[in-house]
Amino acid sequence: MPSLCRRTHIRCSYQASGFAGRGVGPSEVRSRRLARVGVVPSEYEQMIIGVYAVLGIFLIMASRNPARHVSLIWFTVWSSLVHGLIMLWQARPDDSAGTAGAS
Repeated sequence: MPSLCRRTHIRCSYQASGFAGRGVGPSEVRSRRLARVGVVPSEYEQMIIGVYAVLGIFLIMASRNPARHVSLIWFTVWSSLVHGLIMLWQARPDDSAGTAGAS
């Protein structure tokens, strides 16, 4: 892949990641809808929306010159990988729940 084409592809992927993080999408929309009917989103949910929104903005800014922002990009890659592994671990079936009362 030619260098210019590769840089363009990388830049577009960073921008897409940034916009996805900035918008936080369905979670933010759901929180706003719940707030309209008097249900306040949890503090955890508000914090996650804030963190991903800020990360998204910085990824969009980093996409303009990826070579200068390599550490931010690698942080995003590694933190996403660790987050995914933690979520995978937490999603495993809990066998102890069914055997608590068994003798």
